[in-house]
Amino acid sequence: MNIRKSLWLVLMILFVFGVLTLSCGLVYDVLFAGIPYQDAPPDLAARYAQHASIARTIRLAGVILCLSGTGVAILIGLQRLVRVVWRKL
Repeated sequence: MNIRKSLWLVLMILFVFGVLTLSCGLVYDVLFAGIPYQDAPPDLAARYAQHASIARTIRLAGVILCLSGTGVAILIGLQRLVRVVWRKL
């Protein structure tokens, strides 16, 4: 396997892990944070805020992984395109 194929494989794995992490954040939000309580006592409001913050962090990590994998793939594709165009000139 050459380096280009292994690089694309790593980028695909990075994107897939990002999607999985984002999905886990959404599931965590639904299962643990859920819908905020109306007129909740302070301890329940604090617990909701803690779980919502954890879910937000997990989702943010997933988005960062997805965007980094996609961004690097786009940059590599643009680099290839520039090389092809530059050779034809």
